This record gives sequence, C-alpha cells and structure tokens, in this order.
Amino acid sequence: MASHYQSLDASIVIVDIRNFTPNLKDSESSTSTHRLFCDFLSHFYRTCVETCTLACGSGDPRCLYINSTGDGVLAVFLSRSRHFIDAYLAGIMLFNKLPLLFEEYNRRKHRRVADVGFGIGLDSGAVWRVTSTDSTGENPAIETYIGDCINIAARVESVTKEHDRTRMIVSQHTYELLCHRLLRTDYNRLWRQATDRELTGRRKKTVWDRMNAMDERFLLRFISAYNLRGVSEPVRLYRLSPTLASPKRRECQSMLRRLTADASHLKSINDYMRVNN
Repeated sequence: MASHYQSLDASIVIVDIRNFTPNLKDSESSTSTHRLFCDFLSHFYRTCVETCTLACGSGDPRCLYINSTGDGVLAVFLSRSRHFIDAYLAGIMLFNKLPLLFEEYNRRKHRRVADVGFGIGLDSGAVWRVTSTDSTGENPAIETYIGDCINIAARVESVTKEHDRTRMIVSQHTYELLCHRLLRTDYNRLWRQATDRELTGRRKKTVWDRMNAMDERFLLRFISAYNLRGVSEPVRLYRLSPTLASPKRRECQSMLRRLTADASHLKSINDYMRVNN
C-alpha cells in the first residue's frame, strides 16, 4: 500500500445538522420514522453535492472534494484561481436552498423531538491531501484532507449556534481573499487603520464607513473578534445577512454576478435556487 501527500491552497465549507442525535434515536422507534429520517439525510447530502458542484462551474472534479461527516458535510474547494469564490458562492446557495428541506422534515417528524436546523462555516488556507492506494498501487483506498483551516471552519460553524440571526459565518481569511480579488482592496490594511488608537474623529469614521459598505456588498454583517476553541488568536467573523442574501434582492444578484464565472453560470445558479423556493 502506497501513501501520497500533497499541499494545496483551499477553502472549506462545513455544514452541520443541529439536533442530529435526538432525531437519529427517534428514527429507530419505527420503520416509518427510520425511513423519514434516512430520506431527509439522503436529500440533504444530495443537495450539498449538487450545490457545491454547481458553485464550481468548471466541471473539473479536481476542484472539489466532498464527503459526509455523518451529521453534516465537509466540502474542500481546490480551484487554484478561485477556491474561495467557489466556497463563498456555495455557502450563499446552501443558505438559500437548505431551509425548505429542513422545514419539510420538521413538519413531518414527531413533534416531541427537537427540530433539526443547520449551520455553515467557511475558512481558507493550506490543506494536505493524503491518499493511500490499495495493494496494486493504482486505486485510492483512502483520500482525506487535513489542515488548520478545516478545524477553524468547524469552530466558525459552531459559532452559528450562538447567533439566532444567522446560519452562516465567514472567517477573516476567506473574507480578505474575497476583498482582494473582487474589490481590489487590502481589508487587513483598513482593519489596522480602524483599530489604530492614534486615528481619531472623522478619519476613523471614514475608514469604518468604508469597511461597513464593503461588508454590505458581500451581504455580510461583522460580528466581532472571537476566541475560538483551539485557535491561538481571536478570529474576525462575518455573518451572512438573511435580509441581504435573498436571491430576489438586488444586492444579492449584484454579488452573484461577481462570484459566477459567466452569464451562463449565473443563470444556472438562479434557476437552481428558484426551484422549490
């Protein structure tokens, strides 16, 4: 058996199902509840795969790795030029596509069991692709990805539990990459200016106003600098705004145009989100 290692830049999307365990336990009570829960999971996984694949646009299978975590999904976006764009686009789409699926299951399940929900976390950074082949040395027996950004994406996703106004949170690194590519702006430089104690009065307000305007263009709201479990330094976080992220809003359409590869890609995404919404 041969092992292979490869370092890659990537963006991570983690989707977690809330109240998975009580619904799993309840599903064991009868054949009908078991079938209902398994059908829900199957539709959830399929929606995540379809959404993330469509977000990539290129059709290149090397640009996306996606797998189940049992009570959620791990998606690793690997396009060299736009992994963070693909990940953010997938997040917006999942944010809009998943609620109806979860609402339908909650309507049909036993009322005594806690409702399911979901949270989405995004981060970007370096990952290691680790594979092991079978005895022939040709067929991959195991493929997995490891990296600090995967851990941070999971921690960021967990913060959605603390905020009832959001289902999706974006980390500072992903946001900085988006600002640099799409707005040609060094967000870190603006942050340093805004937190400089020597910058006062009108000049500081101008910087903050510019940052707030950028946040709105990305459909985001700044939360705060969070001390995440297992992360050495506080991380700046941004929540996707439910009011701005609706595909019917002009702001959302403007951002989708920036995120999609071309007009055909944009149309495919709008058509996909329009179904059952």
